[in-house]
Amino acid sequence: MNYSKTKIIRFFLLSIFFVCMLVANFYAIRKMGQYGVELYFYDKLLVAYDIAGKSGLQEELLKISASDQFPREKFLADGFKKKINELNDPGAFLEEKVSQNKKEVTFYKNLRIWAFILMAVVLAWRLFIDFVSRQKSRNKPA
Repeated sequence: MNYSKTKIIRFFLLSIFFVCMLVANFYAIRKMGQYGVELYFYDKLLVAYDIAGKSGLQEELLKISASDQFPREKFLADGFKKKINELNDPGAFLEEKVSQNKKEVTFYKNLRIWAFILMAVVLAWRLFIDFVSRQKSRNKPA
């Protein structure tokens, strides 16, 4: 099998395009959703803690556990109930979790943007190369 340089470059560009598409449309969206739910959950608990202290936090956890809207949030609430007694300062823990999740959401948002930019560059480069090759074939004497 003899592969030409052009075929190898085209395969490489197609691979980059495919990986960027997967990252932008599936992986990044899924991760942003996951960290977004966690961010919403911990931010809600932080607000409850800031307003009413530990009792407000306990009350909010009970509301979340009783609700059937978001199963992931209910799962996080059950895990946090077990951890709350071990925490010396729940406010500091919640602030750290909120800032960490904000950073993660921002990271995946930027990753998705860069994947789209890279796909646009690959597509533009491919269109340019095709245009140049068509112009060469038109100008070539028969």
